[in-house]
Amino acid sequence: MKHPRDPREIVTGLTPEMLAETPEQASVEALRTVLDVTLLALIAANPEMLDDGWTVMPERAQIPCLRVAHRILGHGHALRRVLVRYARLLDRQRERTADRPNTDLPF
Repeated sequence: MKHPRDPREIVTGLTPEMLAETPEQASVEALRTVLDVTLLALIAANPEMLDDGWTVMPERAQIPCLRVAHRILGHGHALRRVLVRYARLLDRQRERTADRPNTDLPF
């Protein structure tokens, strides 16, 4: 039986080697995960946002929580796109580093 803290039991796309080369990848991955859960929770709490016509509902003005949740969703999707783009840049940086001879630690 594997120990519960065995690193092989951790489910992530990250590896210790990736984090040694680009440690900020951990923060990016954590933010993406928290953001995904937040967006799903907002939709679960406000399922009417999935309805195409909710933005023109007359009673929308009386639901400030819904308006704020919609604003958060918009900002959340934008932030997620930026995080994905940043993660891709880190991947490219790591690939370029892998092409060079490794004679020293990256820090």
